[in-house]
Amino acid sequence: RSTLFPYTTLFRSPRERLRRAHVVARLLLGDIREIATSMKQGRATELVEGLARLAEIVPVPAVHIEVPPGVRVGDPRSSHALLRCAQEFVTNSIKHAGARNIWIALRARDAAFEMTARDDGAGARELRPGGGLSGMRERLEELGGSLVIEAASGGFALRATVPA
Repeated sequence: RSTLFPYTTLFRSPRERLRRAHVVARLLLGDIREIATSMKQGRATELVEGLARLAEIVPVPAVHIEVPPGVRVGDPRSSHALLRCAQEFVTNSIKHAGARNIWIALRARDAAFEMTARDDGAGARELRPGGGLSGMRERLEELGGSLVIEAASGGFALRATVPA
């Protein structure tokens, strides 16, 4: 991971911070699409390595990944859906929240895999799901999973589940 100063100290004007956020989001989206394509083509089916790559390519906010040893999502469609949820969460945190940190955790729970994501950003007074959040929900529900979203003044959080 590179040791960059937070972009808020490097780029002081709101316009420059917004421009920088858009650049980072485009780069992130390109890298995640590459990972997702390789997952679809069977070259990389491991969600954990995709999450690690996500944390590696995003300089700000810091992305912290927690996966207990041995947790592996074997189904490529479930791995892809959870990775896309993580990517969308990170992109939204960059674009809208002004977060400094994002925490993503993957756990095996009963007969399901659960991924939680939260940030320390601005949160939201009112949640207006757009295409990204709606797409997350649809992708998970197609697999028999679910999405729970929490928007509060102390950040934004979600819980995505897929059957094991």
